[in-house]
Amino acid sequence: MPLSSDIWISNLINTFENKKIRYYLQTQKLDKYRNEADRKEAYLRLQAAVCQRQLPNGRIPGTPTELTIMISPLKHFIIHRILLPGADNSTIIPEITAFIANKDFHNHTGHLQILSLYVHYFDLEGADRDIVEEALQKVRKSMPGFNHHWFEFLLEMEKLGLDLNPDADVRALTALDLKVKDGLSDYYKMLDILHDEGFRSEKAQEAVRVFYSKHEGMSIESECIRQTVYLYFERAIRPMDVSDYLEFFEIAKPFTIYMGIFASQQFNQRIKDLSMAFVHKCMDKFTDKRGKDYQDVKKFVATSFKDWGFLREKEIQEMFKTKRTRKKGT
Repeated sequence: MPLSSDIWISNLINTFENKKIRYYLQTQKLDKYRNEADRKEAYLRLQAAVCQRQLPNGRIPGTPTELTIMISPLKHFIIHRILLPGADNSTIIPEITAFIANKDFHNHTGHLQILSLYVHYFDLEGADRDIVEEALQKVRKSMPGFNHHWFEFLLEMEKLGLDLNPDADVRALTALDLKVKDGLSDYYKMLDILHDEGFRSEKAQEAVRVFYSKHEGMSIESECIRQTVYLYFERAIRPMDVSDYLEFFEIAKPFTIYMGIFASQQFNQRIKDLSMAFVHKCMDKFTDKRGKDYQDVKKFVATSFKDWGFLREKEIQEMFKTKRTRKKGT
């Protein structure tokens, strides 16, 4: 990593006697890395290069003590492998499978997190799949508070930059024993209906309603399903081109239903922010205020956004108000 500080260079040089190493370190002093943006760019390049390498043998913990120390770098390494497009993980799967199967690590939250990442994002086959599923059932049965820790990590995944999409849910669903009668089985059975029917279907909405009614609004299970439904809307709306604004109107129809089910101010705010971002993109594109596109968006916002409580009437008027231009000399 190029350096930019005389202090760092001096401290490093003084630890080496080899002239070639000392000269190399001196050449690493680059003024541009005193700029924060350049340092960040260099760091990200280095990070990407490191993550493309295979997992060294020494990175897998061998004892519970090592697991406590090494769980964070191991977890982030696996996350980077998940996020790396087209990554070939065939060489690291045997090592992670052996880690998952190690009974010394069972009932450790770090082990559960690696296990969750593994069953959500890796396509396992044959013996690897059997070993992981067997370990999952054992840990689920023996670990105190397993369900809570599992749901807790589902929420953390989004913060870690992972897309907990339907494919990931289906992988986990097929790995879990849904014959076990508990909240986790209920959750994934509900997800199965939601993913199979689609978030706009009445059957899926009813499944979400039934599951949600069995839990307190502030419970971790409720937070997970709110996140899942929001991500459906986000995946549909965020990449949408403004020319497809009529499709946005259709996608937005279930807003009322899910906001009624969840009765969550946080969920409503996230949906509002997502919708406002799309509407502003439309306004930037449709500059002719007499044009059909602009008028369609304006009418939709004036009625629906008011009904949803996103904007007050005065705010809507201000949003679409035509600004007068002053004449020269006035």
